[in-house]
Amino acid sequence: MAESTGGVPTRDWKPKAAVVLVNLGTPTAPTAAAVGRFLAEFLSDRRVVELPALLWQPILRGIVIPLRSRRVAEAYQSIWDGDSPLRQISISQQAALQSALRAECGDDAPVVHLAMTYQGPAISGVLDELLASGIERVCVLPLYPQYSATTTGAVYDQIARFTLSRRRLPHQSPAEFRCSLHRRSHQRLSSQQCTAEPIPSVKRDYMQTAKLD
Repeated sequence: MAESTGGVPTRDWKPKAAVVLVNLGTPTAPTAAAVGRFLAEFLSDRRVVELPALLWQPILRGIVIPLRSRRVAEAYQSIWDGDSPLRQISISQQAALQSALRAECGDDAPVVHLAMTYQGPAISGVLDELLASGIERVCVLPLYPQYSATTTGAVYDQIARFTLSRRRLPHQSPAEFRCSLHRRSHQRLSSQQCTAEPIPSVKRDYMQTAKLD
């Protein structure tokens, strides 16, 4: 195992490995219908709203979604530039991390994918795609500044449901299939820093925690 710049060891990354960055999710379009679908999925998650479904669902679908969808869609329209800002920034982070890993590991660098907890690309769909392409080891990195049951906890829930519903899985030792949380709760970052600055330490977290010997 060779030493790389910055004291982070490089690896052969064999068998094939992947990183999955996960963000919350966003409506697929700045329309009332798309916002309604997003709110229905997001606010139906028991991690987000803990009320019993029999009580909450009539309120959600009869009051919250009809009242909020159009107003939220109008707010999205004011900032929508071909796609939602959250998805655009997440794609930029995905590309930056892929570039950093390729600079570190060359052709054997893990492939970096992006998933969303709500409204896709779904975590389960991304993991299925990776398995179908021959990826055997996966590191999941939620893109949140600190732990919250409503954000990172929801990611863990989806991975747990995925593993319970699949017969064929990646190698499953704790070092080989894990959710690693990149914590930055103590810092106040500008929007530019939030896009670019975390990439080196996310790379370092992955290189140090996903021990793929």
